[in-house]
Amino acid sequence: MQVKNILLLFLAVLLLVPVFLSHAPYYFRIIIMLLFYIALSQAWNIVGGLARQPFIGVAGFLGFGAYMTILLAKLLLLPPILTMWIGGVCSLALAVIISPILKLRADFLAIGSLTIPGILYSITYNSEILGSCNGIAINPDILYSLPLFYYLGLILTGVLCYIFYRLQKSDFGLRLAAIGCDQDLAEATGISVFSAKFMAFLLTAFFTGILGGFYGYLMLAALPDDVYNLFWGIQLLLICVIGGIGTVYGPIIGGAIFFLASHFIQITFVELHKLFLGIFLIMVVVFFPEGIIGIDWKKIFSKLKG
Repeated sequence: MQVKNILLLFLAVLLLVPVFLSHAPYYFRIIIMLLFYIALSQAWNIVGGLARQPFIGVAGFLGFGAYMTILLAKLLLLPPILTMWIGGVCSLALAVIISPILKLRADFLAIGSLTIPGILYSITYNSEILGSCNGIAINPDILYSLPLFYYLGLILTGVLCYIFYRLQKSDFGLRLAAIGCDQDLAEATGISVFSAKFMAFLLTAFFTGILGGFYGYLMLAALPDDVYNLFWGIQLLLICVIGGIGTVYGPIIGGAIFFLASHFIQITFVELHKLFLGIFLIMVVVFFPEGIIGIDWKKIFSKLKG
């Protein structure tokens, strides 16, 4: 009963955040972006963490979802809050088209996946309807507000965490975990390896596309140098590794640490923030290879007491 009360209190605090931050748009926007990073990392965690498939070209789905969201909102005069879901479906269709890439393994999959955002970037850069190097932009509609993005981000984060938790406990999740441990052995035991990876791939693509639309709507624009940036995939990989890859809490812990540390370093060391951020991340990966969630805190506290 006490745990239930704590959870209800925590939920009430989350729901009342817009009230507390209504007069602090800067911090409000930071919270929204934090939710975005956590949700995006959890989406990648399905294929990259649970199935252990190093698909780093996730910027392809993110950018495609963002572009479809803004383009449809601009051409058809539809509200972006609707077109962002269509952007997710478009990213899902893209995943079906490029799914043969899942036949590659390990480093070859990682390298091959990096070509996808690059190809989409080239197509966008040379397309007039997509705004070429300038991208496409829209004006804020009547629904555009920070509380809307906060609640959208909160819902998407909660849904993705719940989906990952259920996947982890399901037979399908066990098949993905088996593939991630030893693909050849999993195939020898009768698991349809490609089908399992394909379904995980579609889930990641769909939710990443929706979040791409969320990001495009928040920024009121889709710019090729931003949404198709290869650093997106590297960030998501690092977030999951920091928090604990393949766990439901990994993206939450890793997302909070990475985003807040990155933001602090960026405003403190304007020109050297990437250097300091890189050093920080290397230290975390070297000293905590299983992520923050894998640390034996009881052992640490017992040593401190001794």
